[in-house]
Amino acid sequence: MNRLYTLFRASWSTAALAAGILAAPGAVLAQMTGYTAELDTVFLPTASPDDPFAELEFFGMYSVYANFTDSSDVLGAVYSDVAALGTPAMGIDAPCGCFNPANTSPVVDGTNNPAFYGPFPEYEYDSFFTIGMTNSASGGQLPSHIGIPTDGASLCSGLTIDNGTVYITGSTGAWPTNAVAGADLKVLVARVTTCGDFSFQGCGQVYVGGQQSLVQNFCPDSALFVQHIFNDGECVNDADGDGVCDEFEVMGCDDAEACNYNVEATQDDGGCVYVTSDCDTCSGETDGTGVVVDNDADDDGVCDADEITGCTDELACNYDATPTTDTDNTLCIYPDGICDTCSGETDGTGVVVDNDADDDGVCDADEIDGCTDMAACNYLPEATDDDGTCFFPGESCDDGFDLTEGDVIQATCACQGYSCYDEAACNYSTDGIEDNTLCSYIAQYEISGNASPYSQTLQVYTYTGTAGSTYEWTVVGGDILEGNGTNEISIVWNVEGPGSVCVTETNAEGCSGEEECFVVDVTLSSIEEHLGGSLEVFPVPASGSLNVVWTGPTLDNAYVTLRDATGRVVAVQQVAQREVMEVSQWSAGTYTLEFTVPERGTINRRILIQ
Repeated sequence: MNRLYTLFRASWSTAALAAGILAAPGAVLAQMTGYTAELDTVFLPTASPDDPFAELEFFGMYSVYANFTDSSDVLGAVYSDVAALGTPAMGIDAPCGCFNPANTSPVVDGTNNPAFYGPFPEYEYDSFFTIGMTNSASGGQLPSHIGIPTDGASLCSGLTIDNGTVYITGSTGAWPTNAVAGADLKVLVARVTTCGDFSFQGCGQVYVGGQQSLVQNFCPDSALFVQHIFNDGECVNDADGDGVCDEFEVMGCDDAEACNYNVEATQDDGGCVYVTSDCDTCSGETDGTGVVVDNDADDDGVCDADEITGCTDELACNYDATPTTDTDNTLCIYPDGICDTCSGETDGTGVVVDNDADDDGVCDADEIDGCTDMAACNYLPEATDDDGTCFFPGESCDDGFDLTEGDVIQATCACQGYSCYDEAACNYSTDGIEDNTLCSYIAQYEISGNASPYSQTLQVYTYTGTAGSTYEWTVVGGDILEGNGTNEISIVWNVEGPGSVCVTETNAEGCSGEEECFVVDVTLSSIEEHLGGSLEVFPVPASGSLNVVWTGPTLDNAYVTLRDATGRVVAVQQVAQREVMEVSQWSAGTYTLEFTVPERGTINRRILIQ
């Protein structure tokens, strides 16, 4: 839809024919003065035939008002009574008809509801008689009517209503707001949406100043004639022949190069303004309010953005030798004549170089770093800047020896700690000052375990544990299965005769004690004989499952441990006398199967998994 909402009010008016007013003698009275019409909306051509307003091309929507001289005047009715009162006939005469989609009534009523505008947008532009209301939600009292044809299609068929009225009801001090003239001194009496010229006629009954006892009956001497702005799609008024109706012309500057260019202008008003110098620019607005921006405030031919003001004193650090620089020597900065120097630029960017960073009066180049505290061990008399390296007797230090403790600066200014002088101690050292309260020792204990084991049986040997200590075990005549590094290991003896198990404890400080040994006498025996039976493991090689069969006395708590070629335990399973183990999940290779009866021994078998 292409609709043009006018920014003006084109108006037409009438004069009074007769004014019969009931009033008190000597009263100064307000009154109705006539009718005017204002063009509210114009419908221009639309590109889409599906547009709901396509049929309204070149139509205009007009509002017809009754006009008053006082804001308190009340319009009680618009009427005609040709026979009894000799009034002119009432009506709307629009030769090309009126747009009246809500055609159930020619007077504004409930069908003129904004709630309908969404699904029925054309209802917003309905034609009707009214008293002050444009729709049923406007506020106030919907007008009643008598003698007005109920066929909405006949609304604009002519000045044909001989005896009819559109009216409101109320009383002094209680009039509906839509009937009161108000600040704009007018009350809407009709809305006409049409494609051509039209006329409106009707008398007005007015309660002057809102007083029910003061009644003015106003009838115009002729009908209100309204000339439509279009005639068969052409402007009626187009003085310059540019196709834009005079009523729609927007005067202004239409030259896009001008600073006051108005993109909405349809008619150039000869008032374009332009930049006049290289420094001028436009402010940028395109609504006609743009102005020329003067960017050369002192009119010296140098644009403000290019102006240079600076120091022109050659002795200053920020001296500017640029010929166009304007002198302002209040900006000059100078060295202090002691340590300061200038950075050397001559374009105004030079700065003072501070060559006395700590402001002690000694230039940085002459500073000597060192300890300036006479009480310090490393006092340097010639130092001018303290570098934070001073140290004093009693302060912590590091004498470089691992076995000394509590290293401090001594009264001699030497760094020395304290150490244990007992040669039997783990931390024996003569590098520090003697303090045998620091000595640390490792207690010696005995190894506990079976001194007369059978070969091929699993035996456990234990040494008293100390928190933080590690234990290094060595075995002669057997193999350590697990526990090395801890205070308890498991051994399988495999050589008949004397053997031994030894351990060395190293505490958390890294001190190692004496090696402690335990001697055993190993008796060679068949584990299977010892257990009183025999063990069968098949098939070998195995792929999906492995059968473990014990033939002999019933064994309690027997279990199988499966180790890979590196000795890593890959499975532990409790077994009965006949057990099937799933091995398909293990990688192909050689494994050791340990059949163990707790407290009695272990039988080892080599197996192959494919």
